[in-house]
Amino acid sequence: MGKIVLATATSGIAAANIPSGRTSHSRFKIPIEIEASLACDVPKQGSLAALIQETTLIIWDEASMARKENVESLDFLLRDLCDENFLFGGKLVVFGGDFRQVLPILPHRSQREAVALQTVENNLVCLPSEVVKPLEEGRDPIPDLTALTFPELDLHNFSSGIFTTRAILTPMNADVDSTNTDLIQKFPGKSVIYKRFDTMLDDNCDVYPTEFINTLCPGEMSPHELVLKKGSPIILLRNILPSFGLCNGTRLICKGFFPNLIQCVIITGHHRGKHVFIPRVKLRPAASSKYPILF
Repeated sequence: MGKIVLATATSGIAAANIPSGRTSHSRFKIPIEIEASLACDVPKQGSLAALIQETTLIIWDEASMARKENVESLDFLLRDLCDENFLFGGKLVVFGGDFRQVLPILPHRSQREAVALQTVENNLVCLPSEVVKPLEEGRDPIPDLTALTFPELDLHNFSSGIFTTRAILTPMNADVDSTNTDLIQKFPGKSVIYKRFDTMLDDNCDVYPTEFINTLCPGEMSPHELVLKKGSPIILLRNILPSFGLCNGTRLICKGFFPNLIQCVIITGHHRGKHVFIPRVKLRPAASSKYPILF
């Protein structure tokens, strides 16, 4: 029809699955730190502003993962650029995604408070016996779980394709660490260890030693010691270059190791098979993690 449609998604990995897709934060310059401002960094005389003004339809996929402040930022931007008297500046905006897909994530809330938000009564779900592995009392379930999911690792005869069709999911970071440790030990070859350089920011009293900071591991950051081997799978935790497939959630296979670079190959999405270099980057816990210190 000769009209302009902007396809965006909340998560980087979802945007990578859309041809010419972009994350909503990248497309509309939505601020990451919403505590400071909700205003999008889009100059009125710029090319992006002109594109938005000519756009007929905006599609926002995985909207259930976005914060309400992000949607408000888009509303403010469209009102400012198009028509301040209409919602979203009079533009047609379609929000997609399954709002039943994930449970509400409530930081610093008790389990009772989280359950209180559910309006639908819970019921029991009967799982078929072929998908259940009974837990033996006093036995570590992690080795059995990894052996069932990736039996090829024990035989030392596998290809990277097994990591694109299978995965082990757990809601707890401690279980993730245990699973990763068990799996990386099964990989052949010599391990390479990358350590974080943890430093305090604006700490005049040096109250917290570096050893204490090493023990802190927010969910969106890597552990203090990252153990890798050639051929092991990794998942990117940051949107480095979404247009090239390097975004939060991209799955890769390690091919080579350097002091400040990891050579990898992308194994999912439109950019599958591309060789890339992942650099060492500076990370800081998000404000939502509510840490009393900056590091």
